[in-house]
Amino acid sequence: MLYIATVCFSQKNPICNCIEYNITDSDYRTPLLEFKEAFSGSQLHEISNGIFWDTLLVERYLKQTDYNYLSEFYNLNLSADNYYQDSPEIGYAKEEDTALINSIYIQFLKENNELIEDRLRFIWSLKSNDIYDNEELYFTLYIVKEEQEKDELLTNKNIETVRISSNDYNKGEFVAVSFEEEGSELWRKMTKKNIGKFISIISENKALSTPIINGVITGGETMITWNFTKEENENLFGLLYCDRIVQRIGQKKFDKELKKCK
Repeated sequence: MLYIATVCFSQKNPICNCIEYNITDSDYRTPLLEFKEAFSGSQLHEISNGIFWDTLLVERYLKQTDYNYLSEFYNLNLSADNYYQDSPEIGYAKEEDTALINSIYIQFLKENNELIEDRLRFIWSLKSNDIYDNEELYFTLYIVKEEQEKDELLTNKNIETVRISSNDYNKGEFVAVSFEEEGSELWRKMTKKNIGKFISIISENKALSTPIINGVITGGETMITWNFTKEENENLFGLLYCDRIVQRIGQKKFDKELKKCK
């Protein structure tokens, strides 16, 4: 059973709901919301092994740090038997080390496999977790595929409607989106291509959720779930809601109408 949650947004003048969410396309170097194919750790084991074995590369990057080894600040997602997992969670690190890890990966790819370097993107989770139960918070690394053709991109610009919902299968509320016709077809093709694999839902270059795709999704709908608080769900809803208005009426008219609300 599906439930539609009520958000305290006025319907009399929808644009006035966007005062605190006033956004423009120029605010985002990456889309407000995008959907990308995500690799599993087992798929990229040669790359992850490579950076740990390339001691000369790592040493170059660690000269200006207090670290001696990559394993001091970056933990791969391995099984108890030290096998790479069939999971999109590639590894874990504290926030202050994420940029350094990205740089090491990117440089390794440039030096060893230039053909793949421009097709991968390194995304860290929006939220941190106490993964090792040691009261320290770690962010999760995901590696996603960058599409080469613009007509393959599925982003917030393909969203028709957005709402906060809940159902019998998910704990708590979640943000649900419906795509317009083009987006629905892109989503159908993407899910068909990735059955048994993972798709990462990304906002402002941070992973919100990376679910496994169990089958083709038709109808142009999906939900974004990942242990969000009520406030986080409402913030994401507000951003997407207001972005949709901008896409529909244009930035100039949106800004003009927004000024009337103040």
